[in-house]
Amino acid sequence: MIARMIVLGGLILLILLFVIVVKNPLLMTEKSRPPEGQQANKDLLRQHVEFMAASQPPRNFAHPEALKKVADYIKQKFEDNGFKAEMPSFKIRNNTYYNVVVELGPKEGEALVLGAHYDVCDDLPGADDNASGTAGLLELARMLAPVQDKLKRPVILVAYTLEEPPNFRAPTMGSVFHAKSMKEAGRAIKLMMSIEMIGYFKDEPDTQKYPMPAFKLLYPSVANYISLIGRPQEFWIMRQAKSIFVSATNIPTYTANVPAFVPGVDYSDHLSYWDLGYPAVMVTDTSFMRNNNYHKETDTPDTLDYERMAEVVNGIFAIALKL
Repeated sequence: MIARMIVLGGLILLILLFVIVVKNPLLMTEKSRPPEGQQANKDLLRQHVEFMAASQPPRNFAHPEALKKVADYIKQKFEDNGFKAEMPSFKIRNNTYYNVVVELGPKEGEALVLGAHYDVCDDLPGADDNASGTAGLLELARMLAPVQDKLKRPVILVAYTLEEPPNFRAPTMGSVFHAKSMKEAGRAIKLMMSIEMIGYFKDEPDTQKYPMPAFKLLYPSVANYISLIGRPQEFWIMRQAKSIFVSATNIPTYTANVPAFVPGVDYSDHLSYWDLGYPAVMVTDTSFMRNNNYHKETDTPDTLDYERMAEVVNGIFAIALKL
């Protein structure tokens, strides 16, 4: 009997430890929202999404001229905030593709990299995937411009090209080129955050799906929250980032520290940084696990919730200031 109790107690302890590692819960966080004048603007977010979603021809690998047009738009918006933006390029099949990069804050120290891909899958509008993340990046530039002198570390904003097929998970992803450039320059990264689909929310029950049945025991069935996703080795840095994020936003926030083999965990640009040994997490509305418009013609600007998207950007802005 005693032996069975010991085994049962050990099993319960292991389950509790598993839940703590995966969910990374916070006991208490004091609210510290950005002042009203420094909060994200939902109308500007929508403006950026609508511009990118309307791109013709579509902003994909087959249309480098369309990608360049969007890259120029991103560069101009960065520079409208007083930043000097770079457009490092690379060639694939004799076509030239561009990332757009801005670095602000101090020159020394471990950098915080905030990135989002601006290309789209196939000939689709790609409002949530991933005009939403890129719009968030542009809004972050506007919000960070007046507080550059308060940044604790270098903050690098990167709009990536070629995240989508046929380059998905391939050495030709724009984020691979940026991650390699950081490694070759000997740059240290405190954290990379991939801003990957942040605009789709639902308030009805059973609107949220999960990659494995066990997740239904840990997370809600209502798709009204934002997720921060990382591996177990990002547990502590995720904990710091989550605490800051939650303090600055009103949107429900859940984290998952799970192995990379769980479906969906490495489905974005943060994978490029993991491959080079950098810590990285994904900020996401969970993509196809809730948004039925994923990789369809129906992924249009009118399907997004710009007010809640702005709350996500507020949280990332706080991380940029405080991490």
